[in-house]
Amino acid sequence: MNIFLNRFISVFKRRSQDNEFKEYTDQLVNRSDDFNSFMYNYFTGPIAIRGRREEDTGVWSRLEGIEYEVAKQMILDNLSTGDAAYITAVSIFKDERAIPILENLVVAFPQQSYYARTLTAKILYEWIGFEDYFTILDDSLLYGGQYTKTEILYWIHGIQKEKAMDYIFRMLNDNDSFVRWCAYGAMKKYLNLGEQEYEETKYYTSDEVYENKELFNKRLNELHKMVTQEGIDFI
Repeated sequence: MNIFLNRFISVFKRRSQDNEFKEYTDQLVNRSDDFNSFMYNYFTGPIAIRGRREEDTGVWSRLEGIEYEVAKQMILDNLSTGDAAYITAVSIFKDERAIPILENLVVAFPQQSYYARTLTAKILYEWIGFEDYFTILDDSLLYGGQYTKTEILYWIHGIQKEKAMDYIFRMLNDNDSFVRWCAYGAMKKYLNLGEQEYEETKYYTSDEVYENKELFNKRLNELHKMVTQEGIDFI
């Protein structure tokens, strides 16, 4: 009985989805595999795909013609939901119709939605030089959760080196060991200092070191000196 019920639910969901997106898909005579992949990743597939940020962003370089335009329109029409996958998508295909929607989202997101607000502000900063980006980033790195803080390498991409190092060292001082770990890795990548090594990272970021404030500060000073030798002054 359960097998037949599951089949019925599956068919019902598929038909409901087809009706929901009919105004878009009716414009397409034959759907390519790439468009079907787009639909699955962004709309009809498990929401966990987007929740885990595993959507196939490469589809935007493969879609062509009317399929590309329809896909863009679907994302734009659903952008106000604040879904991070849709926000990231518009940062890839850069349709200017998205800008006012993103600006509204920054205001509309609850203050506690640190990741979503910062992601939206970052995209606007890179796109139009959004002036409030650093105010929002400051707030998110002070009060946000682990996931927001561990994205530090993305947040500092493309900003002034001195400012980037200031943010990295804030995260190296965080009370979460994984945040410190990611901040050290971000510093290595940002300054092109080679691969992040396990023992080396522990030397600077482990809880054992962090809890010994004298030792921790001494090792942070070592990092300060190393960064200064790279020709970067701290703000």
